[in-house]
Amino acid sequence: MELLILMVVGLLIAICVLPFVALAKANSAKRGLDDLATRFSSLENEVRSLGRHTTPAPKSEAAVVAVKAVPPPVPTTTAALIGQEKESVPPPIPERFVKATVPQIAAPARPPINWEQFMGAKLFAWIGGLALFLGVAFFVKYSFEHNLIPPELRVAIGFVIGVSLVTGGLLLKRKENAVTAQTLCATGTLVLYAVTFACRSYYHFAFFGLIPTFLLMTLITAVAFLLAVRLKAIVVAVLGIAGGFLTPVLLSTGQDHPLGLFGYIALLDIGLLAVAQRQRWNALPILGGIGTALMQFAWVTTFFVPEKYFAGNKVLVVMAVFAGFQGLFLAAVGWARRTGRMNHELLACALGLAAVAMCSAFYLLSFETIAQRPALLFSYLFVVDLGVLALTLLESRLVILDALAGLAAFILLAAWTNYDLTTAHLYTALTFYFIFALFHCATSLALQRLRSVHIPWWTHAFPALALLLVLMPIFQLVGLSIVIWPLVLMVDLLAIVLALATATLLPILAVLLLTLVAIGGWLLRIPTELSGLSTALFILGGFAIFFLVAASWASRRSITAGTRAPKLFGDITDPGNFSVQLPALSAALPFLLLIMA
Repeated sequence: MELLILMVVGLLIAICVLPFVALAKANSAKRGLDDLATRFSSLENEVRSLGRHTTPAPKSEAAVVAVKAVPPPVPTTTAALIGQEKESVPPPIPERFVKATVPQIAAPARPPINWEQFMGAKLFAWIGGLALFLGVAFFVKYSFEHNLIPPELRVAIGFVIGVSLVTGGLLLKRKENAVTAQTLCATGTLVLYAVTFACRSYYHFAFFGLIPTFLLMTLITAVAFLLAVRLKAIVVAVLGIAGGFLTPVLLSTGQDHPLGLFGYIALLDIGLLAVAQRQRWNALPILGGIGTALMQFAWVTTFFVPEKYFAGNKVLVVMAVFAGFQGLFLAAVGWARRTGRMNHELLACALGLAAVAMCSAFYLLSFETIAQRPALLFSYLFVVDLGVLALTLLESRLVILDALAGLAAFILLAAWTNYDLTTAHLYTALTFYFIFALFHCATSLALQRLRSVHIPWWTHAFPALALLLVLMPIFQLVGLSIVIWPLVLMVDLLAIVLALATATLLPILAVLLLTLVAIGGWLLRIPTELSGLSTALFILGGFAIFFLVAASWASRRSITAGTRAPKLFGDITDPGNFSVQLPALSAALPFLLLIMA
């Protein structure tokens, strides 16, 4: 029975493959005959034209002159004749007329698209290759479900089919057989992908452990993209990508194997990114990015809740999956910049996967068990945020990403603070509030120093946003620790550094007002017995002195020589007047706050 089934399988393979081979050979023979007939006809025409235009050669003037009789040599006559001959020589032609101008050859026009050849040959060959791959994949799956063939024999047949298709494509690698060769190579590569994935994920053969399967898939990926480069055919790479992403879907067993699945996807992405950079096929990263994001989405929706990834340390697997692929495409952008092959498609892919990773942080926040672990959640958030900021440093034209990533991080921090903040998590929250301000302020300063990019106006908003986050626990929690005020001081220092770097004083006024609001909120929460009032007054006085000194120093640095004298009660919109009004406000506002309290 097994021998009969094997013969039937071989017959099916022959029926699928031999028509391609016969068609290729027939096309090759026909094109060869047409080429010979064309060349023979052109040679006949050339011979006829040469015979028709042949004319007798004209007699040389030098020969006619030689026939004429020369008079007897007389010394004086000879000298005269020589003189006359010398005088009869025409003057030399100017050099500008001698040099022939080389005609400018226009670039040949691009040949029009041969839709008849595309629809009749290429399209159906590609569809046939994909259909052959799907047929083999479904045959393997059918044999899995009905146990028609022993597992070892199934796998052996699959490998033989894949290698045979690739070999047949390489043997047909000629210009006239390019489409057929490319289709066979692509289909063979997909079959090898499918069989290898089945050996690991379905049969769990002893040989196909993690490392051997990883190495074998690495080899198949390398061979697939080497074939694409060698054949100079993007269709091989595209079909390889399509089959690579379809393989886990077609052979899914419903079991969760994240390490094997995403290790395989990572190999696929690395291969396609390498080929895209080598051949400048910019469409490949788009396909890889879309396929990766879809696989991530499908995996999360299928396994996250049933497998309880929100409990314990299993959430680290989810974070590693999203942050890992963001880092992979970020590394590809860095390599493209280093080799001078940066393209918009690759940047779009890196940005898209970063956005997916950022959205995953909001999804994780919706689970209470993860929200109660703010150190883990915020660490993941700022790993993703740091990747976006690194992308901004690599490509300074994307400086707007600094604002978008900062806004997303602020929304997540504010949402968590509003719903999940407790006294036990206060120190963790304050630490990440400062990291939020530090990351985005440092990125803008690095862009100014390394890329000569002017610091955008929205950068000054990050210290103010951090202070807004600090205000939330001040008004929410009871018995607030004094540790909050050193954090406020460090955020104020960041704002002052940015103000000095941009010669702008308005951000100092913004953080001054927010700091005074924070102190005022704390004063209002002091009990009626005035316990802690002395500490509050000490903090208020300290911040008043700090802002007075900082504002005076910043104002002095912003005043340029030769300008008119500023007025304390002048127009506040005048930068000169504001440079003296800011120190006055820094000194007066704390006393006003104390009177109001």
